[in-house]
Amino acid sequence: MDSLTSSTNFKEEKKGYPIYHFERNEILILLAIFFVSLSFANFSPYAPVYLKEIFSVNSYSALGAISIITNAMIVVGTPIWGRLADIFLPKKFVILGLGSMALMYFSLIFSNSSTFFLVVIFIGFLFGSAQTGNIYALATKSTKKTKEVVLSKISIVMSLSWLIMSPIAGKIFDTMDNSYQIQMSIASISCFVSLIIIFFVKESKELEQEKTEVNSLDGKEKITDFVTPFAILIALSFVFQAASGGFWSFNTLYFIDFLEIKARVYSNFLVVVTILGIFVSYLLGKVKTDLKNASLIMIFSFFQAIIFGIMTFNPYNSVLNLIFYSVPMYPIYNISFYWVVTSLSNVKRRATAYGIFNSIGLLGIIAGVILLGIVADKTTTIISMLKVSFYISIVSFLFSIVLFVFIKKYVMARKIQI
Repeated sequence: MDSLTSSTNFKEEKKGYPIYHFERNEILILLAIFFVSLSFANFSPYAPVYLKEIFSVNSYSALGAISIITNAMIVVGTPIWGRLADIFLPKKFVILGLGSMALMYFSLIFSNSSTFFLVVIFIGFLFGSAQTGNIYALATKSTKKTKEVVLSKISIVMSLSWLIMSPIAGKIFDTMDNSYQIQMSIASISCFVSLIIIFFVKESKELEQEKTEVNSLDGKEKITDFVTPFAILIALSFVFQAASGGFWSFNTLYFIDFLEIKARVYSNFLVVVTILGIFVSYLLGKVKTDLKNASLIMIFSFFQAIIFGIMTFNPYNSVLNLIFYSVPMYPIYNISFYWVVTSLSNVKRRATAYGIFNSIGLLGIIAGVILLGIVADKTTTIISMLKVSFYISIVSFLFSIVLFVFIKKYVMARKIQI
């Protein structure tokens, strides 16, 4: 076994099926992820623009409230829902989360004020966070596939949903007078479809056995036996997400509002990101060792610093910045980061580990959004966000080097063949 975890951590036998082989549960979960990702493709990029244009909110800090609220609710909810899923199984919490998201988008259709808009998001994401980490736990533990195959397929499916929906959402935004209501309707319907699909997923006997074992542990089972690298990974997650997720929360304001790029052109940029994301996800799915995944995290962290550096020194070059910002960062987070989390965590506490990992990463996004919003408000320009993101990404790269060193140390100490 080439994982940091011992055989007791991976008691279950996972077979090395090729990526094009699908099981019934796997198909259903991937379809559910596809549809819920359609909802995010409609909502996430355009929410700050709608808040500014429809509700006349002009402060960058206030516009960042969308990202702060959504991520804060996930931070609060994900560890709680993850721990409950360890005890009661993840499927019911995935259902709760998807149902809450569907109702949230439906309620937003009738929003008539910025306060109502933000309150609905607050409630929706608090309960919607029940599916955030648990859908990964359900996916990795309800099939016979190895984790790298499952995680790469999830990333590919998420990319496909954005590939399909991004041009449609951009067209709706540019040409429809009631684009806000149309996009929220599509998001709500997509979540309802995802919810229906999840009902047909069958939780495995292995999950039932783990439920019994977790309940009998009475909290004695540790989340990880590798405290130092796990702590470093969590810290890296915070900084990495502060840079990438922090600026992502404002990127439509930068490209569409500040540089005045048409939503149609911006949607083409999302298509390019998605196509690259699918290709990168496929390649990352073939990486099957802890050390190689740690090295890829280090490489992508370096790329992120280079990208923000180029954008910082060329803030008005819309074409150049769209090209470089098209390099997708989410596959490395969704696959390689999750691989290391999975390897470092004990299987009976994996949902909890995912919850902690998600929460710290989201705290990083919140911190990044707050910092970028304050800086932009003080300097009265969104360009200052690029410089701050560049500095944060440098720190992220330094953390990734430390993670690689510790992963290598632990791997070599156990004489695990990579």
